[in-house]
Amino acid sequence: MKSASVLLVDDDPDIRDSTCMVLEDEGYAVETAANGAEALEQLRHLPAPSAVLPDLLMPVMNGWRFLQLVNSGRPPDFPAVVVSAVVPPKPENATSCLRKPVEIDALLATVALYASPQQHQAT
Repeated sequence: MKSASVLLVDDDPDIRDSTCMVLEDEGYAVETAANGAEALEQLRHLPAPSAVLPDLLMPVMNGWRFLQLVNSGRPPDFPAVVVSAVVPPKPENATSCLRKPVEIDALLATVALYASPQQHQAT
């Protein structure tokens, strides 16, 4: 069985590390980026993830700009679940939103909707 992959985009290293650990414990393959620009670069070189979890407030490139650029007027290749302390109405290109501090059960349930490791069989 191939595990689902998640790209976690957050400028806070403690949040990245703890969220990464929780997701990996659930069987997800996790890549991380510290801002939207790093995430875009990873998306150019890695296979499309099962889901992306961007924060909105980050230096260099914020989550709004990242979502705008990654979709570029076309349907996204993956669901984007915004995880941010500042969650206005759902950003246009986001699939779902979670408010920080996010509860682990809510995070795992939301990610499982879009990137369940059990749904991704090896080809």
